[in-house]
Amino acid sequence: MVDIAAGQEITNDYGFFNIIEPFDCLPEAGCSRTRVMPDDLLRCAPEWDRLLAAAYARFDQVTQPLAPVIKPEHLASLNLIARGEAPPASILTCYFDPTTTHA
Repeated sequence: MVDIAAGQEITNDYGFFNIIEPFDCLPEAGCSRTRVMPDDLLRCAPEWDRLLAAAYARFDQVTQPLAPVIKPEHLASLNLIARGEAPPASILTCYFDPTTTHA
């Protein structure tokens, strides 16, 4: 892991966004994927959970400039996770199944 420098761009994997239709993409460093698929979140969750767990473990070791805008109960949860006193939730909690109907 590396610190994010001032002005450095932060990106996100489109596979996380519960897309409906697949689309082509350019591969990024360390990834050879050239197509984003609707089930990427399901397929990549174990690896993404591993990466997130490593980041959570460092949460209380680096300055958090946005901490003042995090709700106190969420900040408390993040600190518990960082200290190893609670497990992080899986990224699968963000998955939306388009085949289910919601009232």
